[in-house]
This record gives sequence, structure tokens and C-alpha cells, in this order.
Amino acid sequence: MRSDTTEKVGKHLKQTMQELHLEIRCPYCHQLSGHRYKTIFDVPSEIICSQCNTPIEFPLSLATVVNGNI
Repeated sequence: MRSDTTEKVGKHLKQTMQELHLEIRCPYCHQLSGHRYKTIFDVPSEIICSQCNTPIEFPLSLATVVNGNI
């Protein structure tokens, strides 16, 4: 019984971890910039906000971890 529960929890955690991603909130218009990344290594040093077309330098400092499909 315990093994079954452990397996279910492990499967749920694995699925949840696969759904996590980073989103960048624009410091100018305060909207999500429209960019999503799987890891911190995927975030470039500069992006353009798709909402207000403003360049965002060092967007990793503005990243938020979000649970959802990428």
C-alpha cells in the first residue's frame, strides 16, 4: 500500500515539475511580456516586451516561476 502511494506522489511531482516555467513581467507596463522559458539558462540578457515593445535588460531578475503548460 505504501509503495502505491509513493508511486502516485512521485508521478504527480514529476508531472508538476514538467509544467513549471518562467515568465517575465515587464517593469514598464507591468504585464506579462509574452515570453516563457523552461530554465534560467534559456532566458536571454535582453528581450522586447510584446505588450509595450520596450526593451527589458536582465529579464531573469524579473522572472516568476509559474505552474502551467509551456
